[in-house]
Amino acid sequence: MEKIQKAKETMSAKERVWKTFQHEKTDRVTIGYEANENIHRRVARALGIEDGNYELVYQALGVDYRAVGAPYVGPQLFPEKPGRRCDPLEGCYMRWVEHKTGGYWDFCDFPLEGADDETIANYPVPDPDDFDYDAVGEQIAFHKNVAIHLGGAGTVNKRRGRIMGMEDVLCHLITENEAALSFIDRRLQMQLTVMERTLEKYKGKIDFIWLGEDLGTQHTPMISLDLFRRVLRPRHQKFIDLAKAYG
Repeated sequence: MEKIQKAKETMSAKERVWKTFQHEKTDRVTIGYEANENIHRRVARALGIEDGNYELVYQALGVDYRAVGAPYVGPQLFPEKPGRRCDPLEGCYMRWVEHKTGGYWDFCDFPLEGADDETIANYPVPDPDDFDYDAVGEQIAFHKNVAIHLGGAGTVNKRRGRIMGMEDVLCHLITENEAALSFIDRRLQMQLTVMERTLEKYKGKIDFIWLGEDLGTQHTPMISLDLFRRVLRPRHQKFIDLAKAYG
């Protein structure tokens, strides 16, 4: 594969990202990159990066921003399972699924699927005190030439779907199940606290926050606009307000 040919750049990555958020003209389109591991390895090989080093791939593609975040350093909250990956913050499990071009890790064994209110209420949520906020400073210093964002915030549907299964999540939302919404709010408050502590500690050094949500299928919205406005939007607004509070 030939080396990627790039147009002449007249802006820094930070300036380009900032202008993008302001809906202003940039010297080129702002570039981001996400891929599952199998696709990433193939992209890296095509670029001549045999070890799959993400930073080298980002640089080759001209990616304009990087994620930073305080790593969790607290006690193990969820049991391991043979042949599974377990997320230390959520307790969701993944199994390896093979296909003809490789494979991917897919979510399974949903720990709160069909759970009663008491089980949901007692499900562990990490303590904001159990994160290494000092580590974020090293990450920011390493990525000093690009825009910086805090990633992975929110996701009422997506993250709870990993724990409860999407059918249960959607049923809980449409019925506004008190135990499930309380659990969602406990997890969102943990995320908000971790993000606010990080933003306060590194004022002026973080450019934006990333808020994700799964709200659509290939051809239709997943929930009604009324349900979104009633249940999800007020919870998303907390992250929007936090971002605005720190510029």
